[in-house]
Amino acid sequence: MTLDERTAKRLVRMLQQIEDTTKLEGVAVITRDGVRVACAESASVDVDVISTASAAIINTSEATAMQLGHGSLSEVIIKGNSGYLLITRVDDEHMMVASSRDIVRLGLNLGILKRYSRSVAELLAQSKTKITAPLFTTPPQPSPPVPTDREEAVSDKDAIFEALRALGLEDAVTEIRAQSKKRAEKAERI
Repeated sequence: MTLDERTAKRLVRMLQQIEDTTKLEGVAVITRDGVRVACAESASVDVDVISTASAAIINTSEATAMQLGHGSLSEVIIKGNSGYLLITRVDDEHMMVASSRDIVRLGLNLGILKRYSRSVAELLAQSKTKITAPLFTTPPQPSPPVPTDREEAVSDKDAIFEALRALGLEDAVTEIRAQSKKRAEKAERI
């Protein structure tokens, strides 16, 4: 079975939106076996190569994490001299992959990918079908995201905190939260 056409178009549009609004490229949803489910239409890298390589990376990383007692795989970061590959869990069967040459924004891009992976998981759960073959669809033109309320700002803040944690910077998250709490307490006294 494959995704229904409506869900497939929404998924491709979402992946295209990621590429259009970030410096991530080759954004795709793959199965844990390396089958490409969907990718952004403007992918400038060979998504099939990334999908196949990612399957090997996912299986090796999952086994390593379990052997070390670190639980199930959440994400994988492969960093080279001039770029990196990010792989993050969507659900038990799917992963999102993306690459970028923007080394400076590694943590931010990881946070963005993780945030979108939750949306992809919801979309796949709604479709209630198991994906076994890649999709080849042409998406409608995406509209750029526009933050509209405080909830969106909170989500972005949480995504940044997740990125800091993923990079092993838990102390920075704790410090930022402590400073925010102090500012809030000071504002209440005034």
